[in-house]
Amino acid sequence: MKKITKALSLTLAAAISMSAAVSLAACGVEERDPNTILFEYLSAGFGDEPYMAVAKAFEEKNPGKKVKLVPNREIVGTAANSISTGTGVSDIYSYPYGNVLKTWYTNGWLEDLSDVCAQQTQDGRTMLESMTGNAAKSLGIKGGIYGIPEYTSVTGLVYNVDLFEEYGWEIPNTTKEFEALCNQIDADTNGAVTPLVWCKDAEGYLYFATENWISQREGIANMDKFHAYESAEVYATQDNDQGSLYTSKKMALNNLQKFFLPKKEGGYAHDNSRTMSNTKAQEAVIKKECAMMLNGSWFVNEMALYLQANPTTLGIFALPEMTDAMGNVTHAPGYATENDKRVLTADYGAYYFIPSNAPNKELAKEFLLFLSSEEACSLYTQYANAVRPFIYDVSETSDLYSKVSDFGKSVLKMADQHYLYAAISSSELALKGKGGLWPRGNRVESEMMANAQGNADDLLREDYTFATQNWDSWMALLK
Repeated sequence: MKKITKALSLTLAAAISMSAAVSLAACGVEERDPNTILFEYLSAGFGDEPYMAVAKAFEEKNPGKKVKLVPNREIVGTAANSISTGTGVSDIYSYPYGNVLKTWYTNGWLEDLSDVCAQQTQDGRTMLESMTGNAAKSLGIKGGIYGIPEYTSVTGLVYNVDLFEEYGWEIPNTTKEFEALCNQIDADTNGAVTPLVWCKDAEGYLYFATENWISQREGIANMDKFHAYESAEVYATQDNDQGSLYTSKKMALNNLQKFFLPKKEGGYAHDNSRTMSNTKAQEAVIKKECAMMLNGSWFVNEMALYLQANPTTLGIFALPEMTDAMGNVTHAPGYATENDKRVLTADYGAYYFIPSNAPNKELAKEFLLFLSSEEACSLYTQYANAVRPFIYDVSETSDLYSKVSDFGKSVLKMADQHYLYAAISSSELALKGKGGLWPRGNRVESEMMANAQGNADDLLREDYTFATQNWDSWMALLK
């Protein structure tokens, strides 16, 4: 959903933000009814229901105050112009790209939310105390807080539950079991059902596999050390004590190729994966042509109309952990987690922010505070099948669990049983858009999957060379 044409959208939004960089002070502030706020969001995968539900609940608790919803399918291309000029600017936004918001911060376009984060919600905790994982750090910049994550992007393998139940297939926990399952699917259906499918859009969501495999093996402390970007040696082509993830990256890329190459090239994926749109690939899972697809918690909402005409039961499970040649799960030296939970990469799917020239900032802050309450988080999850990065009960014994769909229940199970790791860097490099898991950008998975001859060692050497050649110029940006 939010990841479609990810790189293009980031580039476009950044370019728009730079070209529209006029002084906010010169724009003035549009006058509106002080008891009404405009809430603008991307009208896409989750639909309108989650936003309608939380807006209605806020209005019921605050008689006389209104939240006017502004769904916008083109928000990536239009928000920067509205905010920079003050023309048609909304009071609060949900925006899909945190990296773009960091550039908007440098333009002075974002309101500091530290004051509202210090206020208590209806649950007795401050908003800051209610946040989980790295949510508070995600748009924490130079002592201020300029955005609040909307949801934690739970990703894994969406699967056709009806197919699994029909044939008695079991959810795999390791890549050894995963391989056995793929072979079993082929054998049980005489090849009529392809184990996996991906798509040409959003880089096939293939990075969901590599990112999760890497974080599972490395754990919280190692991932945090890497994302500090202390030197170019974090990209070294051997494991070292400076943060290199070399072995985990190599294993992840090799597993990516092993499982997700098309069947005709020796893998387990649909032969048309490279040319299928994300929608067609998702349809293939619903129609039982394929058993599994890398995807996220938005799948069912995004395909709601198609599912009405083609009903089936879907679920989602975590990427099976990588194993050694003997089939044993191994972790990297220094691996750490919390409460013995398996670590999964789960970045933040969108961000709430308030423009510094919003007409009704104070009421927008009241609404933002309400959005962090247990009541609002539960309502949002009930309609979006997405988990918010705040403290609220998503366990199987919760009232919320009984209200969500079967697919929603599988999302909640993943969130409850795993440590959801969001890669938030404290390095100034990240603010400048440098670094990242792959320093050359989101290309490595695509290069690895271009054909069966993709070589992980070659690609990792290219990354290391690129980082070492550019490190001094990156450091110069910080001066």
